[in-house]
Amino acid sequence: MIRTQIQFTPEQIVALKAKSAESGMAVAELVRDCVRRQLNDDAKERQKRMKRAREAFGVFHDIEGKSDVSVNHDEYLADAYQGR
Repeated sequence: MIRTQIQFTPEQIVALKAKSAESGMAVAELVRDCVRRQLNDDAKERQKRMKRAREAFGVFHDIEGKSDVSVNHDEYLADAYQGR
């Protein structure tokens, strides 16, 4: 383990100590558990976003059938703004 120092608000300390007493877990263990869950949730959320992006790839097509939008996007965008 690596020792580190963090600061909590008074309300957070009260809540942590109450949770510690209720659960029988040390405050440090509760904090480590929260950090672990947060990091895992972030990784899972990133995986979900990547999965959605991969599923969407190739699903959408230009309604006018253009296939060179990535090359000529500035031109098409200018045309779209002129039409407004």
